[in-house]
Amino acid sequence: MNTDLTALPLGNGGAIFRREGKPITTSKIVADYFGKRHDNVLRDIDRLIKDDPQRALYFEETLEAVAMPKGGTRHVRVYTMNARGFALLAMGFTGSKAFALKERFLDAFDAMAERENDNHRAFLQSMKRTTTRRPRVAR
Repeated sequence: MNTDLTALPLGNGGAIFRREGKPITTSKIVADYFGKRHDNVLRDIDRLIKDDPQRALYFEETLEAVAMPKGGTRHVRVYTMNARGFALLAMGFTGSKAFALKERFLDAFDAMAERENDNHRAFLQSMKRTTTRRPRVAR
């Protein structure tokens, strides 16, 4: 696990990114940042979903192509997850470094969501300024 937590890029192309406007991360990224084996992170997510199938709403299983040394590719399972999925998964991670990383991940999710809200508000304001008012017609 990286000991310099401030050097870990979380938002804006780091561990948290946007897909269809929503902030997400992946099981591979979580495994890398927390110094865990990816297969163990997959196992933990599988258990979360098995214990409560409603939790599947926070995770999306995908296949990711991975280049092999001799030029071939293989596909590995990877989950994408939203902030709620990440929080449920990371609750089981312990230690002071894990706690600090959990806080940073959640802060990055919040910051990205807030930027999206700011962008939406700015768009609505620009629409108000550029929309011309139609004159009232007496009836």
